[in-house]
Amino acid sequence: VADEFTLSFEKPLSADLRRYVFNPEKVQPTENPERIKSDRIISVSDSITDEIAPYSVIVYTCAED
Repeated sequence: VADEFTLSFEKPLSADLRRYVFNPEKVQPTENPERIKSDRIISVSDSITDEIAPYSVIVYTCAED
């Protein structure tokens, strides 16, 4: 079951952030691993509300792929 969370920023970001999710229950090890691709672009002003699955890691960045 995913948990919802909110990240609030002191100053508005006014940016589009790419979201990268690592969920160990959905990733299978291979001999030729691939880089995780962003699954969503989020327009951010002063907060982000999202959900995260147990044992997962989420990274938000404004860097291009």
